[in-house]
Amino acid sequence: MIVGMGGVNAAGRTSGHQAFRRTVIDALPDDDQQQLLLSLAALMGLGSHRDGSWHDARGQAVSASLLAEQCRERVLDHTLIRRIEDPRFNDDGLPANRRASLGLGSELVFRIRRRQLPERLPATWQVRELDRHTLEVTVPPGDLDVMLPETRPALVRAAGQLPSGFDPSRHYRSVHHPRGLSMSIFAASDCLGSSGLTWETLRDRLDPDEVAVYAGNSIGQLDDEGWGGLLKSFVSGNRATSKQMPLGYGQMPADFLNAYVLGSVGGTGAVLGACASFLYNLRLGCEDIRSGQRRAVMVGTSDAPVTPEIIEAFAPWAPWPTTRASRRWTPWNC
Repeated sequence: MIVGMGGVNAAGRTSGHQAFRRTVIDALPDDDQQQLLLSLAALMGLGSHRDGSWHDARGQAVSASLLAEQCRERVLDHTLIRRIEDPRFNDDGLPANRRASLGLGSELVFRIRRRQLPERLPATWQVRELDRHTLEVTVPPGDLDVMLPETRPALVRAAGQLPSGFDPSRHYRSVHHPRGLSMSIFAASDCLGSSGLTWETLRDRLDPDEVAVYAGNSIGQLDDEGWGGLLKSFVSGNRATSKQMPLGYGQMPADFLNAYVLGSVGGTGAVLGACASFLYNLRLGCEDIRSGQRRAVMVGTSDAPVTPEIIEAFAPWAPWPTTRASRRWTPWNC
């Protein structure tokens, strides 16, 4: 028996069927459209309901009908699949680097802060100290391998994204959590709220082994707060943090939800199977309940793959046209 559901996708919250209603908004009666627009406006930070009345983003009291009308265009334009809103995908292009070999016809002299100078230098480089913080480096004529900063046009500029203005990490005490993990934590809380059950009461009536969580990410936590930042720390010149490795695991949502959201010591796990990850985890939960091994199971998955690296990795074999007319494409199953 499914007693609750929660989470947010590009159309809105799963609980209360908000996301479904967004996809069929044009077919809804006017009153239902207004209610949907107001709920999405609240989710996106365009308005709020307090003290028995609606308020706009500036805190001014407005009628429900006026707020819905004011927010309608923005709500419709900034939900579902749309142009990627990450500023790195703007017209200037994605930040990147290009390898180059410079042929120096004469000495190259430059100044650099001491902390920015590599620990190991070529034997032919000469370094002179100018003060405690600044060094002068002389490079002799010859070949010099460098990385030149550049921007590259994004091959894909549209994707399904969370509604604009909604950030799951703002709804709890998040400290550098990967986005996929933040989405899972919000979804679990939303699910418990929609169930109408008090989790503490339910947990106290169950043995720890009768509770399980199956949740994960099909693509892992590959943004800068997870393994994405960890894997490129050397080439980007940034330090790896103590959280990137543990929080980057694909099954981390299950472990985190079980320990810190549910406060449980029951079973956890995750099956990572690309677009079918949720269905695989759902099967685990169903099998546990049918066998009598568990009495309460939370199942879910969340992915946050809208990063330059992941988008560009999918582009060469995606079934949609890209910005390069000559690029071939191959169908894929997601």
